[in-house]
Amino acid sequence: MIQMSEDQEKISIIIPVYNMEAYIDKCLSSVVRQSYKNIEIIVVIDGSTDMSEEICQKYADEDDRIIILKQENKGLSAARNLGLDHAGGTYVMFVDSDDYVSESFCEIPYKAARENEADLVIFDRYNFNQKGIIEKKKQLSNIYGLIDQETAIDKGRVFAWNKLYHIDLFQDIRYPEGRVYEDIATTHKLVYKAHRIVMLNDKLYYRNIANPNSITHERSVSNRSDSFHAYIDKYNDLVEEGYPEKKAFVPLFCAALRYLTSVDSCEDDLYEYAFKIVDDQTDAPEGVSWNQKMIFRIWKRNQALFHLLCRIFHRRVK
Repeated sequence: MIQMSEDQEKISIIIPVYNMEAYIDKCLSSVVRQSYKNIEIIVVIDGSTDMSEEICQKYADEDDRIIILKQENKGLSAARNLGLDHAGGTYVMFVDSDDYVSESFCEIPYKAARENEADLVIFDRYNFNQKGIIEKKKQLSNIYGLIDQETAIDKGRVFAWNKLYHIDLFQDIRYPEGRVYEDIATTHKLVYKAHRIVMLNDKLYYRNIANPNSITHERSVSNRSDSFHAYIDKYNDLVEEGYPEKKAFVPLFCAALRYLTSVDSCEDDLYEYAFKIVDDQTDAPEGVSWNQKMIFRIWKRNQALFHLLCRIFHRRVK
């Protein structure tokens, strides 16, 4: 029998699963071994057609903290939203089914939340591939402790899974269904709704950057359009919240430039908007990477060459 302290609040861990039979065993194995015991593990089977559901059911048969929900394939946002609708915890965390977590994934952020009366805790991660863990040259941030909302936007990244959230933050916020890159369109809203935010340097999450079936590896016009739409929404929201417009513009500019490199010139409204954002700039905004500056300069000097190079270097998507 799992022993829990009477004053421990429940944490709901939401895991969307779609055709991840190669990874879900390691994922669930790491989650059930949490040092913090008062958890519920909400596994959302998002129309999987492989053996993922059977693997999850085996874990559920052995651990009554696991709740399995099922839906037809609707995507990551809908799966997370279904999990949120059934979450019974005071706090919520997310895990992608091709990743895994440390034993302290719940305990360390929970203690930070309680000690600081925070409703949002941000922490760091490792990346890994087939060869093992990839050490980053620098940590998420050298900032540790209570931070303001602007710092959380600047340093906390958009990921859903490197955070612990008080459930109240999701009272009127859900992930946009039918679109990918849902974190970009949502995380900043949760940050601005939070009253107290804590930043930790602890690396508690292991992110799989080598899964060929990951959404981030899928190159399509639809994905690139969703990404650009998400950055447009984020830019408008941040400016409305009072975040510095100059800083908010940098990721929007980068997203517009990526969109222009990804699709052929056309009369589509989204393409025209990206064109205007990039073409209106005399110089690349401060904070843009060296590679993006080079791409921007080619665009400004010779757009025919720009499009030719994008095709040659397989930047175009279908």
